[in-house]
Amino acid sequence: MNLTKGFVFVELLVVICIIMLLAGISLASFRFFQNKMGLDETADQLVNVLRLAQNKTLASEGQTSYGVHFAANNFILFAGSSYDPASLSNQQYNLAKELEIFNINLAGSGSDVIFSRLTGRTSQFGQISIRLAADPAQSRDIYISSAGQIGFVAQSLSADTRQKDSRHVHFNYSRIIDFNAEKIILLFDNPPNLPTTQEIIIKDNLDANGQIGWERTILVGGQNQQIIIRTHQVNNPLTVFSIIRDRRFNNKALSVSLSGEPGYGLIDYTDNGEVSAGSSVWVSGLAEQ
Repeated sequence: MNLTKGFVFVELLVVICIIMLLAGISLASFRFFQNKMGLDETADQLVNVLRLAQNKTLASEGQTSYGVHFAANNFILFAGSSYDPASLSNQQYNLAKELEIFNINLAGSGSDVIFSRLTGRTSQFGQISIRLAADPAQSRDIYISSAGQIGFVAQSLSADTRQKDSRHVHFNYSRIIDFNAEKIILLFDNPPNLPTTQEIIIKDNLDANGQIGWERTILVGGQNQQIIIRTHQVNNPLTVFSIIRDRRFNNKALSVSLSGEPGYGLIDYTDNGEVSAGSSVWVSGLAEQ
């Protein structure tokens, strides 16, 4: 009887050991996949923050550029043409303790990627790599090209020295605009024919934040003209307009006005892109960006 009990006890110990071994293997596998998932999610977040900085720059949010600063344990979205660690507007994203940024390989040998306000391009193109600290073989590479392409596949990273010819201006308009009733009027010169007119109904071109957002290609005399009109502030107390007219895609003189102020223009362009304030007394602060 005692011998039988001894065998049962030994068998029970063996079963317990097997269960503990399987549990240990399962736990290790779970932690590995959990850490790998965290690595993938952080890489996706980093790409999204880079794209956010680029989008904020192109929208001239706060009338400044945006960039991302990289360190071993975090990355930081910042406003301005250079990183200021003391800025209260910095948005810091901390990596989990299992992760680290181990490769910051950017043109200029810095730790920042800053985007151009006119084009969304960057001079700090290159590669950022994240890995599991305990398993360096598990890593993700993020590539930023000079053209502003961001992703997990390497693009051409060589600097683009093409001459760029574009025009991006901001100006203030201090009259209160009736967004429910008014239109923006685009008047394109089209000699020897009559001018081509494009009307933009403001209330139909407002985004979720109540800002004007309009972009269109317009055929004038058989040639396409590409115009982008946005606002960064509306009736508070003035409206801040942003207009992009790239000379590469436009060759017609253009006048922009509001239907609420007939006969008085907001801004005028010559056919070669020279820009000047219109005749409206409500326009001020015209500035090239």
